Amino acid sequence: MAPPGFGKTTALAAWARAGTQPTAWLSLSRHDRGPESFAAGLVTALHRTAERHGLPVRGRFIAPNGRQALITHLERVASGLPGPVVVIVDDAHLAEADDLVEVIRPMAESASGSIRFVLAGTGKLDTWFNRQLVGGAATLVTSQDLALTTVEIVEATSDFDAPASAEVAASVHRETGGWPVAVRLALLNLDDRAATNPALPANISDDLLTGYVTDTVLNHLPPELAEFVLATTTCDRIDADLATALSGHRHSAPLLEECVRRGLFLDRYVGADGSTAYRWHDVFAQRCRVALQRLDAASAARLDLVAADWLAPRFPIEATVHAMRAGAPGRAVDIIREHWLRLVIESHASALNARCLALPTNLADTPEILLIRACCVDVLGDSAGSALLLARARSTGPAHPAVAAHLESTRALADLFLAHRPADLEAAADRVRAALDIGGTAHHSHAHAVFLLGWTELRLRRDTPAAVRFLAAARNEARAAGHRVLAHRAASNLAFALAFGGEFLQAELTLDQAPPAAADGDTEWFQYDGGIELVTRGFIHYWHDELAAAQATFRTLSMPAGEHTAYTSLARIFYALTVAAAHDAGALDEAAHLLTEVVDAEVHGVPWQTFRTATAAALAAAGGDIELACKRLDSLDFSRSLPMVTVLAAEMYRRAGRLDDAARCLKRIVGLPTSYVKVSGLVTAAQIGWSQGAHQRAHRQLERALDIAEPQRIIRPFGRMDAPFRTLLTEHAAWGTRHEQLLATLLARAESAADRQPLGSSLTRREREILGFLYTRMTAAEIAAELFVSVNTVRTHQRSIYRKLGVTNRREAVQLRP
Repeated sequence: MAPPGFGKTTALAAWARAGTQPTAWLSLSRHDRGPESFAAGLVTALHRTAERHGLPVRGRFIAPNGRQALITHLERVASGLPGPVVVIVDDAHLAEADDLVEVIRPMAESASGSIRFVLAGTGKLDTWFNRQLVGGAATLVTSQDLALTTVEIVEATSDFDAPASAEVAASVHRETGGWPVAVRLALLNLDDRAATNPALPANISDDLLTGYVTDTVLNHLPPELAEFVLATTTCDRIDADLATALSGHRHSAPLLEECVRRGLFLDRYVGADGSTAYRWHDVFAQRCRVALQRLDAASAARLDLVAADWLAPRFPIEATVHAMRAGAPGRAVDIIREHWLRLVIESHASALNARCLALPTNLADTPEILLIRACCVDVLGDSAGSALLLARARSTGPAHPAVAAHLESTRALADLFLAHRPADLEAAADRVRAALDIGGTAHHSHAHAVFLLGWTELRLRRDTPAAVRFLAAARNEARAAGHRVLAHRAASNLAFALAFGGEFLQAELTLDQAPPAAADGDTEWFQYDGGIELVTRGFIHYWHDELAAAQATFRTLSMPAGEHTAYTSLARIFYALTVAAAHDAGALDEAAHLLTEVVDAEVHGVPWQTFRTATAAALAAAGGDIELACKRLDSLDFSRSLPMVTVLAAEMYRRAGRLDDAARCLKRIVGLPTSYVKVSGLVTAAQIGWSQGAHQRAHRQLERALDIAEPQRIIRPFGRMDAPFRTLLTEHAAWGTRHEQLLATLLARAESAADRQPLGSSLTRREREILGFLYTRMTAAEIAAELFVSVNTVRTHQRSIYRKLGVTNRREAVQLRP
């Protein structure tokens, strides 16, 4: 722990390079707030360290909200590395005390030595970890330890053309107190310094250091280079293009390299794509800005405005800082207005909210800024705070005519975040769609607005094909524009929209081809979309009747206690439905308990209470209480657009013998395009017709269901096997079908599901599979080709089946089994 300029980062970097232990590095910024953000950074840093050491980390890990889950995951990754892992947290003082301590302290105490921490910062860390320091579990390295000695100053000049003598080093030490940044400044101009300068106090003041930078560094540079440094230190981070915009020099890249060569507190970084960026040392850049402000305040303000305009498209948060520093809060508002949607969607809501609060009161309290803050706060999980900000925005007087159009655009987009009643959401979505049609959104945020519209239409469930179109367009535009976070988010939602619309194969392909998520891209948006990829895969498993895989997938997302995100709620709904479908008696109680964790309100247009009630009915039916199941269904309003709930209800009513109620539910889904809804409705209708003696109609409905089911492998609606349905499937094979292979698979499943032993003997899995084919009109050769076996193998299994069933031929076997 030491003030700026004591070389903490430099010393740690050198120590890490020289050591043999695995080292993970996490640098914090002033915008890192909240334990979730810190936890996500830890996970990313440790994953990268593991990958550098050849330890694969499967899949993408979202930092868990549970502290113990985070510790367990990090220990598991660390245990695979050679020796204890050292996690360096640089600029740790920028975190909130609770955020840092709540994660670090328990991990350090319970990580069994597999993870060790080094925290570097300018202050406060000793008070945060006072107990560990007193108990000997932590050690404090201070500015006194980091200050350079006279011997070290001599060593630092060993590569100079004229190394410093011990006398000169002693003079520099007296003047600077060993402060590394000041020592470095002094050593830059050794030839011009006398060895006996008066000593300066060790706690050298900001004014003295500014004068030191001006007199000792800038005034000894060529004038052109000094002007270049003063201009480009307007920004801490810089590249050649930004340097050109600030300085006006067409050859900024060589000048930046000259600064690096001279050791002018400028570090060079080369990205994976070969691009070069630079970062000024914070203390040096700050002192240069102070010097320019004193020398020419108008030029300093002009340069900050240049920086704001240049940074706005890529780094709008930093751009607002420069606009405010230039004394142009109105420009900061313009930047916020143009980029707020992107910042909120790409998980920068916390930083954006802070920048809104930094505006002057007359601007911070305008309806538009209040609406933007309401969206930020809502994404961060504070629905009550969001509601208060929304109320303030609505109670504020009419907007000035000059900004009225901007306000309307912002209000329509904000309503997509803040409205929960379907009618309000539909009206807002229509307004946004109209604005997009006429180009009424900022071009910087166009892809984000299209994504948000698709995201909303998906939750409204009124036009799934439109949601698919919007999300696909947003994904493609984001890819082209290089918005990685949005591209991943749009692809994930597109996959879910496709699955929700019954396009399972395309949904799987979209998931497989989705761009990777940015390492720090989901920390804030998690409560909206956290777990969406897993839910999509689980949803597909469910309709493919892969119940074990579906149950495991949904349970993974369902278990975090107290977690109330949209997709944890949906996972709990489908976990219960899967348990009911699998008749897993051992999991019924757990499923019922997790169902109580589903949000009991309408959120973003999703009627969770209706889903809860219908799912509770399914659990009751699975538990054998069909009367209770129907009682729960009777309380539901099937007039709303809830086709999946409606077809599930129709099937439960059919099983209860309430055929009129089942038929009434089926009428509500007539004409709906969703494949699994149509298949489910047709299968239930076929069973009703079969039970009423309308056998031809039942066969036609069943064949239509098979027509739709086969391309998307929709099996679940056929999986609710009872004796009459097995008979219908068996006779349908004789009736004639275009889907003999699928029907054979269903009949084989029926054999497996049959709760009895045929004639005292059980068929093997392969024998049941072949018996399913025997019900169809397929020849032995066709069956062999379908199963990729020889005809002789099929004949051998046939003989075994006949023997176990006590029959002599295929006709008798088919007639024997219902």
